[in-house]
Amino acid sequence: MKKIFVFCALFLIVLIVSGCVKDDSPYPIIDNTSWKRVSDENWERLSFSNGRVHYESFKNGSLSEYDSDYTQDSEVGCHFYAWIIEDMNIAFRVYSAGHDHIIVGYHNPLLNSNTPWYGMAYNNLLFDRE
Repeated sequence: MKKIFVFCALFLIVLIVSGCVKDDSPYPIIDNTSWKRVSDENWERLSFSNGRVHYESFKNGSLSEYDSDYTQDSEVGCHFYAWIIEDMNIAFRVYSAGHDHIIVGYHNPLLNSNTPWYGMAYNNLLFDRE
């Protein structure tokens, strides 16, 4: 029985070292990148550089721009970057969706303070790399 346990432990170590076991939810690669989402005449753009995010929103013919610092975090096995734009009272999280896409989740932290992020299936938007 001990031989089987030792063999399984060694086999698992070999798999981890060789890269067969990998993180299924890596942090998105966002530094020095821009991402955009277009919906009819409206669009949103996120640009990341040196720990800061620049957010542009063009809706109904009006452009709004905001800047914020982002931080790295994880929750229930998902890695993300997060920031809050206090002028809008919106908290954002960005998750990896491959090399050319990110998923941006957002909510009003005052209205949804008791609801965990992973419990909210709405307000998740797909952005494409520019």
